[in-house]
Amino acid sequence: MTRYYFGIRDGQDLYPDEEGLELADQKAAEIEAARALGDLGCVIIKRLAA
Repeated sequence: MTRYYFGIRDGQDLYPDEEGLELADQKAAEIEAARALGDLGCVIIKRLAA
């Protein structure tokens, strides 16, 4: 398995993923990235609605 890192960039700021995740392949990494992006979007929407 390969370790994939999912850092987040917010404008000029970078929040590196220092742990990463071990995933089977690139397709699994793409699915995880999409899932994480969806979760992040939900958090942002909830904050904007509050």
